[in-house]
Amino acid sequence: LFERYPLFDAIQFPANIFDHRFLAENIGGFILDRGIMAFCRSVYLQGLFLLPPESLGPQASHACGELLRLHEFAKVRGWKVDSLAFAFVNSFSHNNSLVIGMETAEQIYRNAENLKRSLPEEIRGELLLKFSAVADTIRDPRRWGS
Repeated sequence: LFERYPLFDAIQFPANIFDHRFLAENIGGFILDRGIMAFCRSVYLQGLFLLPPESLGPQASHACGELLRLHEFAKVRGWKVDSLAFAFVNSFSHNNSLVIGMETAEQIYRNAENLKRSLPEEIRGELLLKFSAVADTIRDPRRWGS
């Protein structure tokens, strides 16, 4: 796909625990081989990962089961969900930059702390397997409520 478009200097794409599409079609190899700047967005899936599963409103209530699984996964392994989500996306070598929305100074500090934590390869592998088949209606916010 990307070989047809050699003029890109930078790209952005969603990347998170529920959305692994960025791994398809060797995007990582393409980015690294050509020195393209990559901006990964939706690290926290529009904030969904940061919500307690029981507090989901009607627009995202269909994601409750997957969100519960994610929160349990993090808890069992001694991670906070935000740290796990951040470290997951940051663990891929072709991700040059993460685009993260923040509203408070505390969120800025928390994300700065998340930068310091690396994800063990075994946990990354578990996440890729456990959340490989998340429905489009959950991983794509444009389809929430549909």
